[in-house]
Amino acid sequence: MRPSKRIRRLLGSATKLFSRDRAKQRLVEVIRQSNLFDDAYYTASNPDVAASGIDPALHFLRHGWKEGRKPSPGFDPVFYLRQYPDVAATGGNPLLHFARLGRAEGRHPLPEGGAGYALRQDKVTIASARSLIRAQQANWAPLPVFADHLAPPTVTILTDSVVPEWLFGGVGTAMVVGAMAAKQMGARLRLAARHYPPDPGALGQVLKAHQIKWEGATDFVHIPLGGEKPLPLGDKDVVLTTSWWTTRAALGSIPTSQILYLLQEDERLFYPFGDERLCCEETLAEPSVRVLINTKMLFDYFADGSHSLPRLKERGDWFEPAFPAIPRPVKRESDRSGKGNFFFYARPNSHRNIYWRGLEAIDDAMRKGILAPEDWNVHFVGRGLPDMELPGGVRPVVSYGLLWSDYAKLVSTMDLGLCLQYTPHPSYPPLDLAAAGAVVVTNTHGSKLSLEQWSRNIIAVPPRVPTLVEGLRKGVLLSRDIERRTANSVSNRIPRDWEPELRPALERVLGKGCKNRCS
Repeated sequence: MRPSKRIRRLLGSATKLFSRDRAKQRLVEVIRQSNLFDDAYYTASNPDVAASGIDPALHFLRHGWKEGRKPSPGFDPVFYLRQYPDVAATGGNPLLHFARLGRAEGRHPLPEGGAGYALRQDKVTIASARSLIRAQQANWAPLPVFADHLAPPTVTILTDSVVPEWLFGGVGTAMVVGAMAAKQMGARLRLAARHYPPDPGALGQVLKAHQIKWEGATDFVHIPLGGEKPLPLGDKDVVLTTSWWTTRAALGSIPTSQILYLLQEDERLFYPFGDERLCCEETLAEPSVRVLINTKMLFDYFADGSHSLPRLKERGDWFEPAFPAIPRPVKRESDRSGKGNFFFYARPNSHRNIYWRGLEAIDDAMRKGILAPEDWNVHFVGRGLPDMELPGGVRPVVSYGLLWSDYAKLVSTMDLGLCLQYTPHPSYPPLDLAAAGAVVVTNTHGSKLSLEQWSRNIIAVPPRVPTLVEGLRKGVLLSRDIERRTANSVSNRIPRDWEPELRPALERVLGKGCKNRCS
């Protein structure tokens, strides 16, 4: 029997998506085989990429070369495109061109005197130590600014790139915090991106999703790394930094009193012990920088834990995030096939995401019949996942790069989730799922021992395979107990409105300090 026209269209779309993914993977392999892409150099030079969990070579293929990011000290994409207009005219990736054609044609990957080791026809040009140091520290070099004493007060959100698939994590929260800070100060709002010009539509999209009304004046600026374009700074401005590296860049040129560091993670966890971790620790420990921390749980970890920050209770405050855009929970049964929907937050290239341990637990739970294939539709949400088959011949449905509306819609259909992050922060995915009425299994970490203060539908267990499997067993039982699960959802304490959560913290940290909260 011939498939219907709709089924043929769907099959055709799926085939095209699969073909595009395979083609993209082949290009990533070409980049890596060029011997001019260095994963360690790229992630060290671009901490935002390291934090995102995206495959570094894939990031360079999709975004990095357009943003002028170097794949290694031995190749400069900006120089290559300027030097060879015929290559620039193609609109293609310069490193791919060099690997396929340019090297054989005798084209140069670097200007004379550039950083790294540049092979020439009969000699090797060697970089100076200072140029290598500058290249390594480019991401947190002092921000170019000029004093504009007559400028009206402005809140500047200083971030790296505004990429659509990252909008609703930390970058989205920064936009919410920046807009509300500007409202409280009666100030203008400015979104300043360092790696790529910001998309004005992204700000509107985020604020609308989070139900933040902003009608004030807004500017969008690009402050490229290594460039000379300065950021105008008024006497009453506040610069909202969004990472240790943007904070360090601001500290090099902006009065400390005008910096507010939005801290949403223990960013030391991004790195092994080494230079980047050392710079991160020094920035976090800067005793005069005001800090606004995402969740009381993370604040307490930084204030009283074994890795505490100096004078945090004097210079810092905290807020709980709100989830107005996640659909409210409704009482629901399984789908027409009788199956429940299982969600795994799967990011194998993110240093904080406990992906492989989670996969072990899922495999074990399926083999033991806890997540029986006949009972569950399996969804993996994340990027860079290898093709795989789970026990029982199950192929997970993989989703990534979703628009926020599509992600919220997907979350609202889930019954059970597994979301593991090696971090003291609760992270957003467990709260997203619980806010929509699902049961979630997550992991403990240090002082993060329970998330029941948000919802009794969140089960926190130590991240060992047996305890995770036991957590999944409890999660399956709770997800099927519709009455109890619904009652837990209705009584959850996950905020839905940013105003009461954020406004008091901003008042304290911007003006009065945090004496009331810290006493």
